[in-house]
Amino acid sequence: YSIAKAARAGQRQVFDKRMADISKATLVLPPENKARFIFLALMPMLRLFAFFFTPGGEDVKRLTAMLDLVIASADQAAPCNIFRLALVEDDVQRRSFLVVFEKLVTAALRSGMAAEVAKLLLLMRATVFEGSLGGPPPDPLKSGASPLLSARYAGALASHLLRRTDVLAALTRQAAGQGGDLTWLCCAGVEACDEGAKRQPLV
Repeated sequence: YSIAKAARAGQRQVFDKRMADISKATLVLPPENKARFIFLALMPMLRLFAFFFTPGGEDVKRLTAMLDLVIASADQAAPCNIFRLALVEDDVQRRSFLVVFEKLVTAALRSGMAAEVAKLLLLMRATVFEGSLGGPPPDPLKSGASPLLSARYAGALASHLLRRTDVLAALTRQAAGQGGDLTWLCCAGVEACDEGAKRQPLV
């Protein structure tokens, strides 16, 4: 226990230093370079965060900083958008993103940040699928994968979150004014589940 605690403390120090460096760099970088810089920094930061996060205390501030970075990236065009990693055909890269994103969502839900999770998922929906919010989007994001693969991976991301976190129950309570968009996303997730999972209660 003491070894694990010391390891988490060490990773927090690394995280804090990197976050301070990121904050300084983003103040001076032009917008086009800033977006790419944040994109490249995000996965290493998410891995650190997933390792040390414990609900409560100073980690809540770190969670807020992490959510701010992810939301900033999720609002960018595809080449610098963190959610494009959900569509890559490389299994290792895609699953690595799924794992750390799940940890981030779980951390936010455990910290009472359902509104922030709803915002993340709406950005994910707008990023992973083309089309306006409020209706079924026509085509997957052009990301290098075929449209069929992109649609499957996008549904798999929603499915992964539904099965591995309490996101559906939390968003049911939170989704005032966003119900249509989040319901569509949840339906895509259920559709992507295997037949056995579809028969199991999600909440």
